[in-house]
Amino acid sequence: ALAPEPRLILLDEPFSNLDQSLRARVRGEVREILKRAGATAIMVTHDQEEALSIADRVAFMWGGRVEQVGTPDQIYTAPVTVHAAEFIGDANILRVPVEDGVVHLPFGDFPAPEGARRVAVVIRPEEIQVLPGGAYGHVVSREYYGHDQVLHVRLEESGFDLRVRVAPHERLGGAGPIAVGLRTTPLVLAADAGGED
Repeated sequence: ALAPEPRLILLDEPFSNLDQSLRARVRGEVREILKRAGATAIMVTHDQEEALSIADRVAFMWGGRVEQVGTPDQIYTAPVTVHAAEFIGDANILRVPVEDGVVHLPFGDFPAPEGARRVAVVIRPEEIQVLPGGAYGHVVSREYYGHDQVLHVRLEESGFDLRVRVAPHERLGGAGPIAVGLRTTPLVLAADAGGED
């Protein structure tokens, strides 16, 4: 910053031209410098990981307007729109009809928002687990990242395609049968809460 002891700093995509390992290190250093200085920073970024890891509060914008403001944890675990759910982290978005106020999924039945006729069910890949006796499907493909792996699973009865995050050491064979279940209750949003219907 040019001003000595600034109270407010605006950062516009400050780490975008750095390679990934350097970006993470510099991001941590900038966060510590700002905290020590007691300065407030407003940072513009399109990098979800960056926003979640450096911010105390995140404002998610879509179409030129703020859709949600909250802590990184609130934005990630309880997005209020489909846009926010899709943009902030990886998410399986299942668009399903509502029958008598209930959403029927291969994992069970869940209450729908009042008056909704269609919903978008948000399930993060890490909220799905390999579970004998769960919803049956098969592994279509696998992405290995070192710290974890993502299985692409197609459920048999519903035809839903899901991304399932599992530990890197899990050996589930190649493409083949699998049963999965939920670790948590999914987030159910009215279909018109942002995103395509």
